[in-house]
Amino acid sequence: MPPASIKAVPIDDAARDGRFQLVFADGRCALVRFAGEHWVFSSGIPFPEQPTLYHPRKD
Repeated sequence: MPPASIKAVPIDDAARDGRFQLVFADGRCALVRFAGEHWVFSSGIPFPEQPTLYHPRKD
């Protein structure tokens, strides 16, 4: 669960636009992007969890 000061919403199509997003899954958070079928770190390594929430970008 994200901190109360972060507005997290359920993963939607906007979260999967290929840009890096702050996502939350099972008490963990990560800065990852959606690449095809997987969430990946900047190194290309897949994020091991399936995120359920993300913090929408403001740009």
